[in-house]
Amino acid sequence: MHPEIIRDEFGDCPLCGMALEPMSVPDGDTGPNPELVDFTKRFWISALCSAPLLLLAMGPMIGLPVRQWIGEAVAKWLELALAIPVVLWAAIPFFKRGWSSILNRSPNMWTLITLGVGAAFGFSVAATIAPGLFPPSFRTSEGSVPVYFEAAAVIVAEGHSTIDGKAAGVIAVADPVKQTTPGAIKALHEAGLTIIMATGESERTARAVAATLGIDEVRADLLPAGKRELIDELKAQGRLVAMAGDGVNDAPALAAADVGIAMGTGADVAVESAGITLVKGDLDGIVRGRRLAMATIRNIRQNLFFAFAYNSVGVPIAGGILYPFFGLLLSPMIAAAAMSLSSVSVIGNALRLRKVRL
Repeated sequence: MHPEIIRDEFGDCPLCGMALEPMSVPDGDTGPNPELVDFTKRFWISALCSAPLLLLAMGPMIGLPVRQWIGEAVAKWLELALAIPVVLWAAIPFFKRGWSSILNRSPNMWTLITLGVGAAFGFSVAATIAPGLFPPSFRTSEGSVPVYFEAAAVIVAEGHSTIDGKAAGVIAVADPVKQTTPGAIKALHEAGLTIIMATGESERTARAVAATLGIDEVRADLLPAGKRELIDELKAQGRLVAMAGDGVNDAPALAAADVGIAMGTGADVAVESAGITLVKGDLDGIVRGRRLAMATIRNIRQNLFFAFAYNSVGVPIAGGILYPFFGLLLSPMIAAAAMSLSSVSVIGNALRLRKVRL
């Protein structure tokens, strides 16, 4: 989904065809995704129809000559009957998005699905209903025109399985780890910090990434409310918690953490919920930011020492505390110079922060 596309109602992105996501922060109680529910139902109908279609088309290759048993003509009409609910019902969302991509001159995967399914189904319908329209070059050695109903149905079924996230196999997919991330994790460990990965990704994917980076603990399959509960749990244990995130789902946890760190490359709501924003969206920025913060705190303490040291010595002398013993009084000029020197020392010490190695 393209972030520049904003609508005041639910719908699809005119550029990529994916469903538009709400800009507000989900509260975890919104119920199941209606698109996911619809696509899951369409997937199962497609799968139930595609299985016998594959058997009819591929049976002879595995020793099941079903077409020979029932006859080629009957097999084609049976394939047509099985393909109709898949193509004319289950594939409707694909056709709508494919047509929208053509109108918006923004070809995408929906365009390919629409063209592929439409061509395979249209050709096969014509070959079944009016085979006489095809020249001899289109016919098999037996004189029949081949059909591709199973190809159209399988494309639709696979499309739905990809979108609803329920495929027949288990595949762990993760975004590439940035080159600076392992070094950042190592530096944070050396500083004595515990690293916890809190993610909405699957357990398998999260643990694979965590093992690569040496992350201490993994909390996977978390909704926004779950991430917020994790922050509250850690704070209840007396820990100081810094949370780094870049997505809409991270916003509640970023707001709840003692230190919320948003990636500047992420969602606006995450940036607004955090107290700190890393412009480059790089975890190495956390390490550098922490070093700068520690150096700043040390510098502030040093400046407070200088200020109190000057005042704790100068004010009593200016008040005459040494006069009864030594007959000494502090000249107003000297007192003014001492106060100026105090300010100069504080400023000079603060300027040393420019040379801190981050």
